[in-house]
Amino acid sequence: ADEMGLGKTLQAIGFLGALQPWPALLVVPASLRLMWAEELERWLPELLTPSDVRLVASSSDALHQDERTPKVTITSFRLATLLQAGLRT
Repeated sequence: ADEMGLGKTLQAIGFLGALQPWPALLVVPASLRLMWAEELERWLPELLTPSDVRLVASSSDALHQDERTPKVTITSFRLATLLQAGLRT
């Protein structure tokens, strides 16, 4: 089920497009963050603009309370774990 080329990304994007569960958090491998943003914009142009998708690549990119919440936030497994630990302190 985790083999490349089976359409998992497109299935997940189809799910987001059908249900529109905004705001959505995508936690993906770090090497795939940009690809996910590009694919969301490619397949859901009527639902998502570039400003609707937020890439969190470092702790300085994290969302702040005074900012508009994007429809989709994309981060890596490692960074999600680090940010979660920061919330507990």
